Amino acid sequence: MANGIVVIVMLNLENSLRKAIDDRFLKSIEILYGDKGIEISVDEMDETEYLLRSPENKRRLLAALDNVEHNRKLVIPDRNLFR
Repeated sequence: MANGIVVIVMLNLENSLRKAIDDRFLKSIEILYGDKGIEISVDEMDETEYLLRSPENKRRLLAALDNVEHNRKLVIPDRNLFR
């Protein structure tokens, strides 16, 4: 879409589309972007799939998971700070 605005709405819950894209949401987009073209795309990709799409992000997340599984590089917060 030339000179338009693309809004990507990622949803993963049944019936959430009706809740997420209501008249208030659409009106706020119209107010923000005026007479520009608007395209709304709905994708039901889950968060894990989304986060693992980028090769670098995938490498970092899998390395972090491996560290947790092997008790390496863990940060244990001082519980007294949260009282």
